[in-house]
Amino acid sequence: MKEYPEGAVDAYINGTSTQIDYVDPVKSELSTPAVNKLGVKWDESASNEEKLERIITQKWLALFPLSTEGWAEQRRTGYPRFFPAFVNESNGAVNTEEGVRRVIYSSQAYDANAKGVEGGLKLLDEENSSKFGISGDKGGTHLWWDNADKGNF
Repeated sequence: MKEYPEGAVDAYINGTSTQIDYVDPVKSELSTPAVNKLGVKWDESASNEEKLERIITQKWLALFPLSTEGWAEQRRTGYPRFFPAFVNESNGAVNTEEGVRRVIYSSQAYDANAKGVEGGLKLLDEENSSKFGISGDKGGTHLWWDNADKGNF
């Protein structure tokens, strides 16, 4: 069984342990402050948004082996908050702040069902909630249920 530093588990459960700042050991300009400030200890007086953040962050940890499900939950709610990407080579197809929102259609889908893909893209653009104007078959286009930036309540 893995040993943890003395008091680490209690600190986590009691909510006194939170995410720490990332300090890049090579490039200090890539260091960034922590983005998740809440511990796991339940607080009945917290706002609905803070309660949801606690729940979904723990759910994301539990779903970690099921990466696509955890990714869907993060896009749907905005939690847990992720460190920002410092390099974005998408040429505008993905917003750096938001990250990848969907998987683009494969070339096989275009070849085998161009009319279906065209219809899917039309619906995708109608339902898109991106505040950055990204639309079409791009990784930054929002899906209909991807509404974390609209608020959860």
